Amino acid sequence: MIKRILPFFIIILCVAWSTFISIELLSADSTEDFKNYFNKTDHQLLVIHHAEEIDWNSENFQILPSNQTLALSILPKLKNKASFFISSKRPLFVIEKKDNWTEQDVSKLLSNGIFKFEMNGKKSFKFGDFDGNYIGNQLVLFKGTIGFTSINYTNIDKKSSYSIIDFEENQTVTTDIYQKEDKTYRYKHKELPFTKATTKDDKKLFSSVIPSNFSEYSFYESHYLKENDATYKKSDFRKWVKNGIVVLSNGTAKVAIFDFKEGQNPIQNLNEKYNIEEKNETMAVFERLNFCKLLEDETQVTLPYFVVELEDICLISTNKQYLDEILTEINLGKSLSQNEDKLNSIFGNLPAKVVFRNVSEGKLNATSIFKKTIIETSCIKKDVVSKAKQTKVKDYFSMNPGERILDFITFNGRGNLLLLTESNKLICYTNGSKRWEKVLNTKPTQFSLFSFQNNQIALGLGNELQIIDINGRIIYHFPSTSSVKPNTNFINGKEVFLVANTPRSISVLNTKAKTLKTLRTNEDIKKIFSYQNRNKLFCGIQTGSFLYHVEISKKSTLLKLNVDSTSQVFAGKDNLYISSLTAGNLTIQAINGNKSVTKVKQNTQLLSSFSEDNQQFFLLKQDKKMVAIDVNGRKQWERNLEIEELSSITISVNQQGKNIIGVLDAIENRLYLYDSKGNAFDDSERHGEQKLEISPFGNNAFSITTYLGTYLIQYTKL
Repeated sequence: MIKRILPFFIIILCVAWSTFISIELLSADSTEDFKNYFNKTDHQLLVIHHAEEIDWNSENFQILPSNQTLALSILPKLKNKASFFISSKRPLFVIEKKDNWTEQDVSKLLSNGIFKFEMNGKKSFKFGDFDGNYIGNQLVLFKGTIGFTSINYTNIDKKSSYSIIDFEENQTVTTDIYQKEDKTYRYKHKELPFTKATTKDDKKLFSSVIPSNFSEYSFYESHYLKENDATYKKSDFRKWVKNGIVVLSNGTAKVAIFDFKEGQNPIQNLNEKYNIEEKNETMAVFERLNFCKLLEDETQVTLPYFVVELEDICLISTNKQYLDEILTEINLGKSLSQNEDKLNSIFGNLPAKVVFRNVSEGKLNATSIFKKTIIETSCIKKDVVSKAKQTKVKDYFSMNPGERILDFITFNGRGNLLLLTESNKLICYTNGSKRWEKVLNTKPTQFSLFSFQNNQIALGLGNELQIIDINGRIIYHFPSTSSVKPNTNFINGKEVFLVANTPRSISVLNTKAKTLKTLRTNEDIKKIFSYQNRNKLFCGIQTGSFLYHVEISKKSTLLKLNVDSTSQVFAGKDNLYISSLTAGNLTIQAINGNKSVTKVKQNTQLLSSFSEDNQQFFLLKQDKKMVAIDVNGRKQWERNLEIEELSSITISVNQQGKNIIGVLDAIENRLYLYDSKGNAFDDSERHGEQKLEISPFGNNAFSITTYLGTYLIQYTKL
């Protein structure tokens, strides 16, 4: 009986054992994850998803040389159908693909490789000194003993070129890298610690109120900055900032811009804190300011802070020159939102909502928050265009002396000016930067350009007229009690000066201040004119009732013509012209020539006159048209003026004898440029107020200078 039952018992036992082994194998296949062999001893994992997108020479991966050698021998055979996990510190690899491994797959991958391959078990093998196993869709290669851990790899994006996994103290940090044709993108994922920071759309908040003249842009959400900046954490500003702070940089110069909460005006709050008398000013200077590390000087030099309020935004900087440039751009309406290329370069390659953003030449970084994860994004441009090609050359200079400007004079060249301020201070700028300043004891009676070519001005102080150069040196000085602008010209190639030394007399002096001739009038002198004709020097002296015409080399007056309040006198290349408008008639009288009378509209205004190609032209305004006529009253051209109110006109001529006409619109605070034929000089939008000056430099370029708010701006037209 027992003998008959025993064979059946053995068969049942074998079937049971086979079933148990199969279940265990199935269980092992379905539960074991070879990636759990990696741990902190590996320090870092390199996970390659698309090997053809990686340049191993430029990436500088932190892995063992032997690991790199093995990886490079296997990766070409995978043909991007798997992810290759490589330890940074140990000879340990895991290859994970979509479908399951078979013995045929493993043999095809490793046979004829850099090491000898042989199977030594059902799913185990040897590859040189490496042991190997495969289960399901994973294959592992290793040396020595390996331990089992439990790591979360769910954040890896297999669409990336490769991923890096860092084993940090309390978490694993995953970075996915995407290699594109011209850029490299990196997305780093970390567990979110406690924070009050919330992501903000800084493009929407600030791009319309900040300018685009910067080389580096940074944005910090207020709570994020507080948690990462010890100075800001203790600062009162953290209570006033509404959303965050933008820092614009240009080299070492920086300006911080932020929006502030309603009722939290920074200047007023700072005045209260430091017991400073409130002056209701939009700009203030504070010797010390506890703001944030972003603007602290690395050399530990204590610099004053300049604070400006514009509606609901505040600007802070220790560099006044750069702050002035930023304010100029804002006043000109040149916001970042209008510069599409730069706008895209700042925001186009990074998340829209962030707690931090930094963009400089070729590098873009941002930090954002998603659920319980911090995501650090970076983009590096591979082929960065040179900064000179990327950035347009700035076509203006702005000058802000920190007090109201009463008047200005432009010199030859770009950014060369002399300012007269409300406190009787002379301030000289060269190439747009302040060069020197001097405080005058009294308000000058004369402040005018004397010699454009020599960069000299006439300065009347007390009983003396000084001729000073661009360096502030006194070149000549003459006795004078008049406020009439002096004149300079030549006799036989030698320079002479025509100076109103008293209200009713003019002295003709040489460069040694010797009086060559004295001319007197019976009325106060208003203007002095001079011109050359057939190598002879002539002088015109305008009073309230007369125009005296004198040849300097003779003692007698050649002509004495009646003029009145409607008359305007213009000096041409070789003549003087008297123009007047009365009862719809325009009269033009050439001192050495004919007199013409032309019928014009009743609302006609005589604007100015200019010489070109040995002819004299006169500009008229009729309704919203500008009309040019010659000395005989013949119309040369007319152009429509797109202005509300013509408040100022100026004409300048360059070294080629070509004129540029500048017109200032007082209502729209805009200026327009025309050539001598009335054609628009260009279509650039330029702002200006009160006064307009145009000065040539070089062969064909011009500087256009005007007021912009409380300071000056000088545009360049090449």
